[in-house]
Amino acid sequence: MDENRLILDLKSQVVLQGILALIIPADECLPTAGDLDSKQFIQIEMETNSDVSRAVVIIIELVQGRCREEFEKEFMDCHMGQQIEILKLIETAHRDLFSILITLVYSFYYTHPKVLRILKPGTGPPQPEGYYMEVGLIELRKNVEDRGPLYREY
Repeated sequence: MDENRLILDLKSQVVLQGILALIIPADECLPTAGDLDSKQFIQIEMETNSDVSRAVVIIIELVQGRCREEFEKEFMDCHMGQQIEILKLIETAHRDLFSILITLVYSFYYTHPKVLRILKPGTGPPQPEGYYMEVGLIELRKNVEDRGPLYREY
């Protein structure tokens, strides 16, 4: 990766950080996705995956354009309620692009060292390792068994 060549200009990076903060907001102990240093991760993903690059660039353009149309302001000048409204509109109208962005954000966030330190080792994904379950806690399976199969049987 060429550190001097950026896919997103500074203004777009700021907008993206704002979007990230809305997709994964902070809670009592975890930061927003926008508070983490996402620039390098997203830059690499955008350079190596044209679908990711296309989705991120288009969503930023759509967000900015829609904010100008609806509120006559830039995205970052809108209040949080307006920003969320615009993101919901874009998510509904462009589900395919938004799905790519969501996958990117979650991949970045839940692999970030700061988030992993807060979540602590062993709180990783349940598959493929799984979680330890005490022998005899069969009642934990009840809801799954009651729900029944999720896929068609052939």
